[in-house]
Amino acid sequence: MGKRLLLPLFLLFIAIFSVASTLELDYEEGHEVVARIAAHDVQAKSNIIKELVDLGFGPECPKSNQSYVEVKLPEIELMKLQHLASNLTIVEDPTREEFLRFLESSRSRGKRGERAIDPNDLYKHYHDQNQISNFLDEIVLKCPNIARKYSIGKTFLGAELWAIRITDNPEVNEVGEVEFQYIANMHGDEVVGRELSLYFIYHLCDQYHQPRIKAIVDNTDIHILPTMNPDGFAGGRRANGRRKDLNRNFPDQFDPTTWGRPNPVSPLPPLGTGSGAFVAPVGNFEPEVVAVMQWMGDHNFALAANYHGGSVVANYPFDGNRQRESGRYAPSPDDLLYRQLARVYAANSQTMSGSREFPSGITNGADWYVLYGGMQDYAYLWHGTLHITVELSDEKWPAKETLISFWNDNRESMLAYLEQTKYRVWGVVTDCATKAPITVGTVIVEAESCHSANCRMQAVKLDRETGDYHRIMPRPSATTNYVFTASSSGYAPVSHSVAVGPSTALPHRLDFCLNKAS
Repeated sequence: MGKRLLLPLFLLFIAIFSVASTLELDYEEGHEVVARIAAHDVQAKSNIIKELVDLGFGPECPKSNQSYVEVKLPEIELMKLQHLASNLTIVEDPTREEFLRFLESSRSRGKRGERAIDPNDLYKHYHDQNQISNFLDEIVLKCPNIARKYSIGKTFLGAELWAIRITDNPEVNEVGEVEFQYIANMHGDEVVGRELSLYFIYHLCDQYHQPRIKAIVDNTDIHILPTMNPDGFAGGRRANGRRKDLNRNFPDQFDPTTWGRPNPVSPLPPLGTGSGAFVAPVGNFEPEVVAVMQWMGDHNFALAANYHGGSVVANYPFDGNRQRESGRYAPSPDDLLYRQLARVYAANSQTMSGSREFPSGITNGADWYVLYGGMQDYAYLWHGTLHITVELSDEKWPAKETLISFWNDNRESMLAYLEQTKYRVWGVVTDCATKAPITVGTVIVEAESCHSANCRMQAVKLDRETGDYHRIMPRPSATTNYVFTASSSGYAPVSHSVAVGPSTALPHRLDFCLNKAS
């Protein structure tokens, strides 16, 4: 080893010893992990490999591809790489949560003052937790009249789950304004959606002056959670900080120990207390899952999507079936509508629509493979939200240089899917005597010509403040009469009919007035 390396390594040893002493880390002897270090070009790769060799990891250990260098090392020696924390992810998990905390805090140091939004740089790299927070702050500063940042809760390791609300009046729950939701990065190592969420937020803000974007923002209450699993992202892994798969942790209709109610079909489960407040179900649920359940319960999302990676397809409910057999189609009560919605997303993506594996770029979840405890089935059955899962990329963590191509391929899909909220019937349910809104109840829809329970669509709930409801409708090839029935505990239900056809002007308003039951 050359003399010029002795002083830097000595200082590095002192720094590592000091940090390790402060953290009092207790790593498992002999446990190995794989560290992935970002490398932007050939020279950077060469420098990193040389440094790893100089640190004693041996010339046979580091391996590289176009965008990173990987090295397998004992977990206890991770501290030797602490100075590379801003470019470091862990491919194989450490067994100690303390290192993830240290890694996250290391990434944050020195970044709080940097500008989060640089249009020339936005699409060129992945954003860490602190950068996402800064980015959302900058969006609020750039577009204060349409944006509000808020937290829906905390992760297992204590990171904030930052969301943003984008609408023309973000401080007010407006009557008649439909709520929409995008969620990304539920699996920590499926990262394209995390970045697309940020690009989409920036697009809505930056292009608000354009008529199409202004119409979307002014008529929709948009909520976006860029990362549901920042701990998993920080550790370069699928699971959260407690090594739980968040998309297997929601209440499931085929698991009575988690479902919490006997009837998995409409009407919706008990919607809350007498005050109308929703309380997320208790059980062995991760804090990220509880936060999202409470978020869904506090709002009235009519349409939603969550982003994953590992394939390219728009996936719709149900994800599970009673037979627990993959390859067995499991239709929901809204199967026709779900297929239409999934096609809208897929048809506007050149890659997805051109899929050779999935006809039209869409699939029923269980027909692909069954899973239980998933978010989309829970959102649909518990909250009446039409929720799909969008797989964005075959490679879960592609090179940062490809991010702009994913944005170009999905931008129109994201806009067109959100615009499906226009095709709805909506209204306000009130007390006939007091004229006050009824805020706990449901509206159920079924085709008038069909007298089977199988023709009934999933119920939608009333907003807990305004008493309005929003029911996205299928677009039938011929005019169909639908019966809407509004009901609430202590009131006599009321039904009205609405004809919906190819030329029906939507959205269509349909109000209800309920009398107390005698």
